[in-house]
Amino acid sequence: MSDVLLSRRLDRALDASQYLAHLFPEFNDETNSSAEEASPKKLVDLKSLSTWSSRDLKETGIGAASPIVQGRFGYLIIFLGQELDNGSKDVMMEDPSSGKAALIKVVEVLKVDDKTPLLVVQYRFESRSANGKYSLENYTSQDRVMGIQGTALSLMLLQRLLSLNSSRIPKGMGQYRSANLKTSFILPIGPIEKPDIARLARDLSCVVCGKQKCQTSDWAVHKKACNNLTNAVWSAMPFSKPAFFGVEGLWTTNISLYGTNRSEDSPKVEQLPKKGEEAIPPNLHGDNPFLVKVQFNGSPHMMVYDRTRTFDTWFNRGDNPVLFDRIGML
Repeated sequence: MSDVLLSRRLDRALDASQYLAHLFPEFNDETNSSAEEASPKKLVDLKSLSTWSSRDLKETGIGAASPIVQGRFGYLIIFLGQELDNGSKDVMMEDPSSGKAALIKVVEVLKVDDKTPLLVVQYRFESRSANGKYSLENYTSQDRVMGIQGTALSLMLLQRLLSLNSSRIPKGMGQYRSANLKTSFILPIGPIEKPDIARLARDLSCVVCGKQKCQTSDWAVHKKACNNLTNAVWSAMPFSKPAFFGVEGLWTTNISLYGTNRSEDSPKVEQLPKKGEEAIPPNLHGDNPFLVKVQFNGSPHMMVYDRTRTFDTWFNRGDNPVLFDRIGML
């Protein structure tokens, strides 16, 4: 995959981590499009948002945010909320190993909804000078600036996110502008949900695009997989639902430790069909190949689903004992 496509995918991943399309529906077509599609930039109408009146950001999405990656990037969002609650508006993030740092100044806190504040910020990134110091403190009026130690990766992600959101602020907005600092906004950061992960992984790159040149150049990589598929034994797996006696007619849903259920595509509560009323799940993938996970714990039932949980069903041993046992041995 080219650097351009990887760059676009990273931007969409950052947007998914801040739930941009769910907070601002006008961004739906931008975040849901393929990585190959360059969508025109849209703007966030900051003037339509009211000022955040709550004085305790730790109880909101800012304080409850989870990191996009394991590290200090996600914690910075929480740290900003905590410092604002303590009366400090400026925070500095530094990676001592690379000698790079960032100054984040909170200008105003706006309200997207009752649980989601938007922090309008001014920021500046710089490298440590030859004398081992930064000039960032020259751009704050606070006597003491709280600092947080980050990594090169966390600073890169932070700079990318701020730059991305900076391009979405309308022209004008003079009350937020500064001659020496750039203006952007920060939303609560959380784990990327499964439907968004599926959309990000929708572009499988040219390895499986069917182009002869791509297939030939990648042959050394996918030769073993192709041989395995050529010599594989193909079988039809019968599906049924519910999987075992006693759950017919009960209500079910999927709860993930890493999901926030903020997505409108999040799993919904549904009623399991009664015996004899089971329906074959729809194939929303069309003719495109997709991976499924087979969950098996030694019981006479296997749970089969795709990563988006649009395909979620069961394979019962009684429907095909030979095939069931063969899969169970893998």
